[in-house]
Amino acid sequence: METAGQLTSRQKYTDTYKWLIVASGVAALALSAFWLPMPRFDLRFLLLATVMMLVSSRLTIQIPRANTIITVSDTFIFLVLLLYGGFAGLLMAVVDGLFSGLRVSSGLRLGRKALVVVFN
Repeated sequence: METAGQLTSRQKYTDTYKWLIVASGVAALALSAFWLPMPRFDLRFLLLATVMMLVSSRLTIQIPRANTIITVSDTFIFLVLLLYGGFAGLLMAVVDGLFSGLRVSSGLRLGRKALVVVFN
């Protein structure tokens, strides 16, 4: 019985931690929207964002001799950072996190799914 109680207590701490990370992310997005200059979004940006959302989060590249994987969307985010600036790169990272969170949390119930999506 104590094990189930400890698991519930541990789950409360991890949920609190996840919501703290979500709040930090929202604060970072709000501060960057306030401080960073707004880029001029054009047709190329929309095309790049569409390709990233539809295709690139599913494509991964294994780094040789390292236990890590890079998604192609990471490359798109760095490209947007270079071409359009920090705020546009942050927006692309937020969109990528939302889409990857939706893909990862497909089998969860609604409350848990929402936490996983916004945590990503």
